Amino acid sequence: MKLMEETLAEGIACHQQGEVVKAVDAYRRILEEEPEHADALHLLGVCAMQLGQFDQSIELIKRALGIQPETATYYNNLTAAYHKNSELDKAEECCLKAIEIKPDFTDAHNSLGNLYREKKDLANAKLQYQRVISIDPDYPEAINSLKQVEEELISLGVTDSSTATDESSSENQFHSKILNDNLFQAGKKHVLHVGCGGYNPKMLNERYRNEEWKEIRLDINKDVRPDILASLTDMSAVESNSVDAVWSSHNVEHLYAHDVPIALGEFLRVLKPGGHALITLPDLQQIAEYIIEDRLDEVIYESPIGPITGVDFIFGHGESIAQGNHYMQHLTGFTATSLKNCLGKAGFVRLNAWFSPFNLWVEAFKP
Repeated sequence: MKLMEETLAEGIACHQQGEVVKAVDAYRRILEEEPEHADALHLLGVCAMQLGQFDQSIELIKRALGIQPETATYYNNLTAAYHKNSELDKAEECCLKAIEIKPDFTDAHNSLGNLYREKKDLANAKLQYQRVISIDPDYPEAINSLKQVEEELISLGVTDSSTATDESSSENQFHSKILNDNLFQAGKKHVLHVGCGGYNPKMLNERYRNEEWKEIRLDINKDVRPDILASLTDMSAVESNSVDAVWSSHNVEHLYAHDVPIALGEFLRVLKPGGHALITLPDLQQIAEYIIEDRLDEVIYESPIGPITGVDFIFGHGESIAQGNHYMQHLTGFTATSLKNCLGKAGFVRLNAWFSPFNLWVEAFKP
């Protein structure tokens, strides 16, 4: 076994140095001793692809997958082999399987973007490159490809990828299906992080930051590159009864009062029976003390986006709004009683409220 591991390491070293023929020799020596060695079959298939032997590459990688069927890397390289062999539909099928196994697999999302681009599906190509960059902001190929796709869209007179074709609605539905197929991971609980903002693991509540949970990011602002681009009042991209929790941190107050029941209804719809919504937002009762004491402009605390005053708590972060981020405006507000009343009317049960400095928290369950 040790000799075989050394031979595999030798082959990989040669492969990485561009000595493909020597790598092929090492992988074949392994397969002479162990014909069902999945890694050797897979890597020999990669070598075959690099040597232009696409049919052989496909056969070898498929054999490796027959031995280790849940290996995302194998599927991604099979994607490349089919792509080079001009079998684009099979390539797409393999790429989606890779993402299903490993939802945050940047190479697979990038491969899918390349496939869509070759199919002239620029809208979905752009979405895949954005997905790559949301996971790895320093992924150079995706950055360059995204720039090129955006330039192509502009040359076509398209400023929003969702209108890249006359069938934009069906494309968005198709993309929603991709999201639902690929973001949900078997064996995990799923928390829908609504109004997620820019990617920051610390923005996810601590109870969900463990191996038991998988975060799915949803936001109305495409610039933060969410998993799902949607508003709180229309989360139709998320299937009903599909998530175990909804995490909402400081975004319900950004809705008009008449839209709050719609958003809470959406929270309830996407939750599985017995699932819960965890909501936190400014507590107007605590802020009222600052108003009574005439301390409205006083800095209450320093946040990652700058100092927060009483005015910011009530109306939204003024500096962000001044810079054009109108999503930061507060359009309504709550006390514990008023928020619990809204949740109860929406159909939630077992309503539990508590407080932290200047913030109100409520956990509510779907029957």
